[in-house]
Amino acid sequence: CFMHALEGFLKDFVIGALVKGGISLLLGLLKPKKGLLGVLKNIFSADTATFAFFTGAFLATYRLTLCKLRAIRKKEDKYNSMIAGFVAALTLAFDNSKSRRITVAIYSLARSLESIIKVLDHNEIVKERKWWPVLLLNILHIYIAVTWYFDIDGFPPGLNKPIEKMTGAKENDYIIIERVCRARYFSENK
Repeated sequence: CFMHALEGFLKDFVIGALVKGGISLLLGLLKPKKGLLGVLKNIFSADTATFAFFTGAFLATYRLTLCKLRAIRKKEDKYNSMIAGFVAALTLAFDNSKSRRITVAIYSLARSLESIIKVLDHNEIVKERKWWPVLLLNILHIYIAVTWYFDIDGFPPGLNKPIEKMTGAKENDYIIIERVCRARYFSENK
């Protein structure tokens, strides 16, 4: 179990560092204002190392938890992977980037809801329907809208663009949300 988890940690640490470093390199080449030294600083930054540590810890935690659950429960079923996925998601705490944590949490929420539906369908508690993906998508849209509305600073950069296109939001709308709606919400909940 431990060697399998360690192997997963090292593998995903390297992949995470390469992905984050590669994205930093591409963005640095697209915006050459910082020069080569600035690009190299971004590639080998603490943020890249933190992201790589998160990806490695995620897979290692998942593998170790799954292996231990199989040994303890002496069963090979979908519950083991669901529990292991939940425990592995706790490694998000290692990532310093609030917007990246939210992005991964949104993705993880979608995957966990999908897993729950598949387990319920497998146990014949609820029959999976063709429209389930639409329901899951709407749940995520509600989550994204609430996050955007109440915590714009923690909202992942770039995700506001589709919302602005769908809703036709303009700069004045942000001012209204900031000064009126959020202020009222936070004053009522003190």
